[in-house]
Amino acid sequence: MPYTLSIPSTTVATDANSKPYTVYNLILSTPLRTTTLQKRYSDFSTLHSTLTSSVGASPPAPLPAKSWFKRTINDPSLTEDRRTGLETYVHAIEDADDPKWRNSKPWRDFLGLPPLPNPQTKAAGRRGSLPAADWGPQQQQSVMSANQWLDLYAQLKGLLHEARTLLSKREHAPSTAAQHEASAGAKKGLVKANTLILRLEAGLGELAEGGRAGGGEKLGEGEVRRRRDLLSRARKERESLEVVLNAWVVTKAHATTALASDPQKDGLFNGTSSAGNGMPGAFPSGPQQQQQRVASSSRRRVLGGPPAKETERTRELDNEGVLKLQQQIMKEQDTDVEDLTKVVRRMRDMGIAINEELVEQGQLLDMLDQDVDRVTGKVQIAKKRLSKIN
Repeated sequence: MPYTLSIPSTTVATDANSKPYTVYNLILSTPLRTTTLQKRYSDFSTLHSTLTSSVGASPPAPLPAKSWFKRTINDPSLTEDRRTGLETYVHAIEDADDPKWRNSKPWRDFLGLPPLPNPQTKAAGRRGSLPAADWGPQQQQSVMSANQWLDLYAQLKGLLHEARTLLSKREHAPSTAAQHEASAGAKKGLVKANTLILRLEAGLGELAEGGRAGGGEKLGEGEVRRRRDLLSRARKERESLEVVLNAWVVTKAHATTALASDPQKDGLFNGTSSAGNGMPGAFPSGPQQQQQRVASSSRRRVLGGPPAKETERTRELDNEGVLKLQQQIMKEQDTDVEDLTKVVRRMRDMGIAINEELVEQGQLLDMLDQDVDRVTGKVQIAKKRLSKIN
């Protein structure tokens, strides 16, 4: 679970048996909630000592020095300097390339986070077929809490939104390279989304049963049903996005096959323009120009056979005309891809509408069954009363 740390302010506290002292408000922010941890300088000093002894190395940033002649309670400038130094200290630990400090037990205890499990004791079967390296620190906990489930669900919605944005950018990308880059990013996000869906399914099962060992947090039936509906909608959204992604890939593959099978288009797109096949007006016929033409032809790559033959569409065109024809064909192909994408999107919308209609019809049928059962019970009671009267 991603989180950020900051120490924006300080306060003054007083115990019953001690003098006033300065408290540093350590803010731990997650996508769904924010927690304020009030720490004294002595708490940071103890953390520094335990981190150094536990990890075997000092943290990447030094702890602000202790003042023996001044007190922060009476010196606002000293308080601000120490607050800034402590904030730099925690940021250095969180941003360090080596995660050994922030993954250590003293650090996670300091922030109130559950400790990470021992990698040697993790059971792979509890996480499906996913390798342990694919799980983040929060996902590697033995039991998922209700709030952690909501955090992971928020990450899932973020991944789906990012994938949808990339697919939209792909449709308006100015070049083929940009289209492929957007498709790759969307595919990566959908794969991560599928991983989170599997983890959320397992976590919801744990919450419904009260934890793997039976002693964890347990949700009520209504809340479990609501979260199952959220997860079902997210899964359908991911599947629809994957359909759009795969439809574009299939369309591009068909376009490539069409180019390979059409000599006219193949001559335009494989770098062997028909201007090099004796097209009138393409090159001058002088000796020097003919040598340049031969040299240019020798640099071309012709795969699978000789250059494409002249066609009716290119026979009367010069180099500029062939280039314009190539651009026109590319625009036509882009238009076909856009039309197919619109069709797929309409099919997706129709499928969602049909599913919603089926759900509503199912609910109406359930209500009708309940009414029939209730009326049948009343009829039977009335029959019994009539039989008694008779």
